[in-house]
Amino acid sequence: MLEMPEVITIARQMRAELVGKTVVSAHRESSPHKFVFYGCDRETFEARPTGGVVTDVSAGGKWVYATIGEHTLMFGDMGGRALYHETDATLPEKYHALLRFEDGSAFSITVQGWGFLRVEDSAAAMRHEHYGDRGLYTLSDDFTAAEWVRRLREFGSANGRSIKYFMISGPSVPGIGNSYLQDILYRGGIHPKRPVADISDAEAERLHAAIRLTLTAAIDLGGRDEERDLYGRRGGYARILGSRTRGKPCPECGALIEKTQYLGGAAYFCPLCQS
Repeated sequence: MLEMPEVITIARQMRAELVGKTVVSAHRESSPHKFVFYGCDRETFEARPTGGVVTDVSAGGKWVYATIGEHTLMFGDMGGRALYHETDATLPEKYHALLRFEDGSAFSITVQGWGFLRVEDSAAAMRHEHYGDRGLYTLSDDFTAAEWVRRLREFGSANGRSIKYFMISGPSVPGIGNSYLQDILYRGGIHPKRPVADISDAEAERLHAAIRLTLTAAIDLGGRDEERDLYGRRGGYARILGSRTRGKPCPECGALIEKTQYLGGAAYFCPLCQS
């Protein structure tokens, strides 16, 4: 799944590559997929961007927004590829969205697993529930240690849910999914099942630093090495914890990395460094 570092990388590349290009045709899926959610019929999806000029591309949370004429192409909460094609030679056989430009280049989206693709009137797009960040943007100036501690305290006082739930299922930290969560919690020394209410202020501040460190490093490296950028190149960020490190020694203490299933996904952790 694409998370914040991958989305930011792709949006930056799209902005550099696509702004100023005119869309001559738009196409919905060449291969139907029941877990791709468009929000409109084929005719509308294909008509809205056609004839428009790409004027901006931005990222928010796990979403990319491309302004095309009076409309916005939104895609996110997805696994798969978003690729630029200088010619038809590299077009995928199966895609779920394809934009062709007047200079002969193209842009395709191919969803793996599930994903959301929408083309909305730009004014309506800004009001859409998935537009921008619905929570505290973790790389903004507003994401201070004090504000992070305050939000944890507020959440923890209201229920007994875990830090994993708060970070990827709750509304407070958009852009972080299960992949980056593993390294963030490892660097913060927090077990994924730990109740938010049990996290001290000092631990919360350490977790704040871990979020900044992990996401900044991943963005600088173009995302995870399990995902690809706009040109099909793998990112350079290798996760500390994941399927490849399960059963291997922890880099800090040497204990073997463990795995458990929790809240609908895998959770990897060091039994000694995380509590």
